[in-house]
Amino acid sequence: MLNLFQTWQFINWIIPDDQMTFAYYKKIFFKTMVSDEDRKLQEVKRSMAGTESFNNENEYIHYTKVFMNFSDINSMPLDYDVVDTSLYFSPPASCRIDPSHDYYPSYNWPYETLVPKGKDHIWIRVSMKYYSAIDIKDNNTALVIEMPHKDYHLKYRSFRFDERPFVKGEWNDFKVDYMTPFPYLESDKIYVYMWYRGKSTINIDDFKVEIFEKKE
Repeated sequence: MLNLFQTWQFINWIIPDDQMTFAYYKKIFFKTMVSDEDRKLQEVKRSMAGTESFNNENEYIHYTKVFMNFSDINSMPLDYDVVDTSLYFSPPASCRIDPSHDYYPSYNWPYETLVPKGKDHIWIRVSMKYYSAIDIKDNNTALVIEMPHKDYHLKYRSFRFDERPFVKGEWNDFKVDYMTPFPYLESDKIYVYMWYRGKSTINIDDFKVEIFEKKE
């Protein structure tokens, strides 16, 4: 009888095809109707596509994890070989990336230090200003956010600059959002880094990483 009833619940979208949690399972046990409040007990809906939209920021609290203006406020030891005082968005300097610094800046944190206990995800937002004197399509650049587990990429996203609006010789805006996957191990790390494959240079400034946590 239970199996037949739960089949009926599944057909009528009371039991989801994913997002099930023990709290939600208990809440809907032998129920024929569920409320929006009940559904809040489900795991967050994750996108199966290569893109995802963060459109409910009001349900989150956020803080800044990283801010680098490559002068006085920095969140990692500064490599002075990349500091460029001849070009900047926020004076007096920016970061000049070239083939000899193709993965700079680069950060990583264990999942367990970013995602609070009892939460199934956070959103990571990375933003910056960037400048290229040549067409960005000829200056291959990307921002990568990934969470590997051993040799497997649990969730890898490469956000290419040349797929976005760009004006040559001016400071351009860049912003991306990334929802963390469910981890194999909470000690696994989340990586955020620039990936430069051009042959010239690109300058970045006001590099910021923000963390968004779901409200209680």
